[in-house]
Amino acid sequence: MMTQADKNVVFESIVATIDDERLISEMKILLEVEPEPIKSLNYYLKNYRKQLVEDEMSNDSFKAINTGLSDFDNHTGGWKMGTLNIVAAHKGNGLRAFLISILDNIAIKNKQEVAVFGLISLPENFINHIIASETAISVCKIHSKLLEKHEIVQLDKKIDQIIYAPIFIDGNVPLTVIHLKNKIKQLIKNNNLKIALIENLEAIAGKRELVLKDLNNLAEELQIPIVAFYELPTNWIERLDLNYKPSYTRFKKKYSDIAFHDDLETLTLIYRREYYGLTKWEDNTSCEGQAELICYGKSFETKNIRIKFIAHLAKFVDLDC
Repeated sequence: MMTQADKNVVFESIVATIDDERLISEMKILLEVEPEPIKSLNYYLKNYRKQLVEDEMSNDSFKAINTGLSDFDNHTGGWKMGTLNIVAAHKGNGLRAFLISILDNIAIKNKQEVAVFGLISLPENFINHIIASETAISVCKIHSKLLEKHEIVQLDKKIDQIIYAPIFIDGNVPLTVIHLKNKIKQLIKNNNLKIALIENLEAIAGKRELVLKDLNNLAEELQIPIVAFYELPTNWIERLDLNYKPSYTRFKKKYSDIAFHDDLETLTLIYRREYYGLTKWEDNTSCEGQAELICYGKSFETKNIRIKFIAHLAKFVDLDC
């Protein structure tokens, strides 16, 4: 006589060749196969806890890259592996300064490998901005090399500190997604690359919606976050209107190909009210030396996060720094 275990073996071998649910049910009755037992909440919670611990203990992979801006990271969870993210701002609101601030936090402070593509200027100019941010010496003085003796000493000391930061800069423009894929794959293989930043989304050839789709596919395939920076056209704002603050409503109306793109994980708008000659936020608090990150994403509620802007360093930091 067949044991219950034998019946289960026979059943499993038969149903592997059947996709008809009615026949499978009849086979269960015929072989008197015991249905799968109903599991208790205890069973599911134990497995859930076990998975949490395993994920926390695993050092083999990162779940996300943190920007170093605490409120932003806490709310968004950082830039997740395998996702495409956009950071956008109007001219003068600090798009490059934000990128370099992120670069400082990720690569210089935390030693995580970062690659930068699609520069809006020559690599030498981009590097001057990094040095200026780190040394508090103006970009103009660094670029012109009209430095005082104490500034040369200061600059030399700081360069010595950051010279081995794992930052990789690609000066080729315009770009193609194929170019990006080959470069990023090489950097992942040889240098353990963690994240790719594209300073100018417009530097990538092709129709924007298709470019975004290709970038998302690339991020998913290579399992790193890709963050593309995009300068919004100046004609988006009516300069005489003091209520021109970037909003998702306006953004999605004007740039639906980005705002509603299915493959976009997060969208962050940078807004410096002070840049337009205003002194207070809408809640009547001072906006001096501050900026607002207007954050939208698939996995979190929209939120406006205020951060500090240090003008002479062209750097963004946490509000309480």
